[in-house]
Amino acid sequence: MAWREDRACEAQRAPAASLGLTVLIELEALRLGTQGKALLWRALLSVSAQDSRLDSDRLEQLLQRAGQQSERLDSLHGRAATELLSPTPLLAATSQATTGKDAPS
Repeated sequence: MAWREDRACEAQRAPAASLGLTVLIELEALRLGTQGKALLWRALLSVSAQDSRLDSDRLEQLLQRAGQQSERLDSLHGRAATELLSPTPLLAATSQATTGKDAPS
C-alpha cells in the first residue's frame, strides 16, 4: 500500500519536476550565452588599443554587464535547483511553516 502511495505522489509531482527541469536547462543555456558574450567582449577589449573602431569604455561596460547577468543567472539557477531537488517542494514547506497547513495542490 505504501508503495502505491509513493508512486501516486511521484505521478503528481512529475509535471512540476518536468517544468523545473526545463527551467534549469533554460537557465543553463542563458548562462552559456552570457559566458560567450563575456568572452567576446574580453577578446575585443584586448585588441581595442590597436583598433580605433572599438570603444574600450563601452566594451568594459558590456563585460561588466555580462558579469552581472551571470551572477543573476547563477542565483536563479541555484534557487531553481534547490526547488527541483528538495524532497519537499519549497512552496509547500514555506506555506506549512507560515500557516501550519499544507499548501494547496
